[in-house]
Formats: sequence, structure tokens, C-alpha cells
Amino acid sequence: MRVASWQFLNFILFVLCFASFTWGTYCFFLTRGSDVPIWGKATRLCTVLLVTVQLMLFLPKEDGSNSPSMYVAAGFYTASLLLFWSAVQANRERPLTHCFSQNEPEHIIMTGPYRLIRHPFYVSYLIAWTAGIFAADSTVILFGASLMLFLYWRAAYLEEEAFLNSKLRDTFIAYKATTGFFLPKLTLEHKALR
Repeated sequence: MRVASWQFLNFILFVLCFASFTWGTYCFFLTRGSDVPIWGKATRLCTVLLVTVQLMLFLPKEDGSNSPSMYVAAGFYTASLLLFWSAVQANRERPLTHCFSQNEPEHIIMTGPYRLIRHPFYVSYLIAWTAGIFAADSTVILFGASLMLFLYWRAAYLEEEAFLNSKLRDTFIAYKATTGFFLPKLTLEHKALR
């Protein structure tokens, strides 16, 4: 593929990612109550601003140089989409509430990507922001991705606190012992050599 083709592919993948995330926000995640907490509003505002900046950075580059970062970006965008939609599939029967919602957890999902990580939606978003760093080759996106990492970490932390203060506490503690927060938990089995 020529540079313009890879740039176009990354643009399409970017649009697919953020269209999927927008669909999730407005059509998949449950909303209970009319108030969106301040952290939720901050996350939405930052997302809109960073998506706008990233769209502007997708304008064709003058130098036309081919970079391996375009291939890396396409891989990250694809991984983000796969993880997002596998998390949607795992939650299809019982969708989750929006991030930063202050509802008591009613169930724990332990299938699909939840077998490995406790927050696959946030990880899929972070993978997409990481892809943007490579696709746009911009420190602005790096700064934005760092900000989004903090916001998603904060949301995940508060969700876990809610589980620990709910009737699902014991189940969650057992689940937490076997899965990673944002990355899979690596376990090494040591066997004695005979």
C-alpha cells in the first residue's frame, strides 16, 4: 500500500473505533438517573476535544514519507475494535452502566475478554488512543492519551470500589485474584525439576 492508502486506512479505522464507542455511549450502556457526574462530563468533553484534534491531524502530510508507525496504528485500531466488540458481546444479555455512574453493581461479567482483564472497554479505548499516537505522530495525542488513561483508571478504580462495597464483594475479590486490571495477569507456575 502507498502512504496515502495506509493513512486512509487508519482514518477509516479511527472513524470505526470512535463511531463504535459513540454507539456504546448512546445505545448500549445503561443510563440510570438524569445526572452525569462531573468525572463523566470531563471524560466526554476530553474525548470530543481529542477526537477533533486527531481528525485535524489526519490531514495528509506534506512529506509523504512512509513510516512503520502507520502499520502499527492500523494494528492498534484493529485490536481496539476487536476488544470493544468482544466486550459488547460478553455484555449483550446484561449491559453495564455508563462510566462514573454511581449505581450499585448488580452482576459481574467473567466471560469473553473479562476472563483476562476486568476493564476491557477502557482498554479498548486506550488502545485506540495509542493508535492515534502512531497514526498522527503527535505529542498532542500522546498528552491526550495520558489524560484519558488517568480518566479511565479513575473510572475503573471507582467501579472496583463499588464492587468491594456491594453484595458481590466476595465474588469480586475471587475474580480480581485471577484477572488483571488493564493488562492480563501473568502467572508463572513453578514446577520442581526431578
